[in-house]
Amino acid sequence: MKLLTAAILLALLATGLQAEPRHCWTDKKWIAGEIAIGASWLASGIAVNHTRAGGTNLFGNHTTSADVAGFETLVFAGYTGLHALEWKFGHDDPKKGWRIFSYVAIPAVSVAWGTATAVDALNSTPAVSHAVPALRCGKLVCR
Repeated sequence: MKLLTAAILLALLATGLQAEPRHCWTDKKWIAGEIAIGASWLASGIAVNHTRAGGTNLFGNHTTSADVAGFETLVFAGYTGLHALEWKFGHDDPKKGWRIFSYVAIPAVSVAWGTATAVDALNSTPAVSHAVPALRCGKLVCR
């Protein structure tokens, strides 16, 4: 419940900073970045939830699906808040480089971290890592 409350507060904070007539959620490029952030953390949550019975992890020995979902929601809310701030301060910049950066930077970091977390979780499970050798060692044939 605490994680959900924190996620809602972060989302409200991010949207409350929008004092201009145009909002980030009306921008298609911003929405595309949000979809990338959400997809990466959804994949991470599914992978961690799939492998959580395998031992101690971030949440301790007895992780529940609610713990994983709450953490992933909190991370998604944090990245959404950062992405909204980045959009607010960079989408109208006269320099094209900064405008592109304001759309791409936070989603790129989020996708990199979320994907790395998902791959790491899948590699920690023997049944999954043998079924997907390309994820385990970067080659199709592992020795």
